[in-house]
Amino acid sequence: MIKVMLVDDQKLIVDGLKLIIELEEDMSVIHTALNGQEALRCVQSEMPDVVLMDVRMPVMNGVECTKALIELNSSLKIIIVTTFDDDEFIIDALSNGACGYLLKNINGEKIVQSIRDAFSGNLLIDGVIAQKLAMHALGTPMKKVENKDIVLSDRERQVALLMVQGYSSKQISQKLHLSIGTVKNYVSNIYSEIGVNERGQAIVKLIELGF
Repeated sequence: MIKVMLVDDQKLIVDGLKLIIELEEDMSVIHTALNGQEALRCVQSEMPDVVLMDVRMPVMNGVECTKALIELNSSLKIIIVTTFDDDEFIIDALSNGACGYLLKNINGEKIVQSIRDAFSGNLLIDGVIAQKLAMHALGTPMKKVENKDIVLSDRERQVALLMVQGYSSKQISQKLHLSIGTVKNYVSNIYSEIGVNERGQAIVKLIELGF
């Protein structure tokens, strides 16, 4: 059973998401919160597996809450939910450990599949949107950055490029005709080389490096 927490200051959205999620046999909503501070109080009793987190909330926003939750449990999977109005919030959230994002107009089927993907570690992050967010946060058009301290093999570069384009590890294995275990080893090597430990952080860093 996947334990889910919903954090959003709009109760209508929380209630709607809860209804959709609890129709699924393999997941349950264990906490709901209207802001980040309330979410931190909730996890003192039981830690969820996956969190759907709004970014714009009173008291404590989603970026601050994401950072605090990851500090409590680095394996927690946090999906940012946004209307896509505040690009810099999403970049900050990814950099602080969020594993992906959803738009609020997404359909119910995609929501529950994204929760499963996040739980299994294979959340699909849209590379085009991630690049747009990175460009906005940097304030200038993206330029290819050569960093002599970053050394990736040709195969690792192929994997990195597909990660930025939004492919999951399973999809990368199919596209490159590699075993899933081999792909995960490449991903782990990439994380180590660029100094991150989360897919969201990796995508932001790889974009900054020119991928």
